[in-house]
Amino acid sequence: MSNFLMMKLGMGFSANETGSSARATRAERFAADREAVRRVIGFGISDEEFDQAPDVLGDIWGIVTDKARGFPARSASPGS
Repeated sequence: MSNFLMMKLGMGFSANETGSSARATRAERFAADREAVRRVIGFGISDEEFDQAPDVLGDIWGIVTDKARGFPARSASPGS
């Protein structure tokens, strides 16, 4: 992936992380994503179980943001 593309992704992610409307949008997306996972796997997972799972997508976005900003590489998340 080019540095330019990583920079654009990182800046877009950072810009989307601010503001109360962004938090509300993110909460709606999380709820929709959790419902989609429940339908695909065919059995219920509580919100608490989702909250205990590793934040893989968040880790990926963090890595992209760090690379776009020129920070050193992250290590794996604790517990993964």
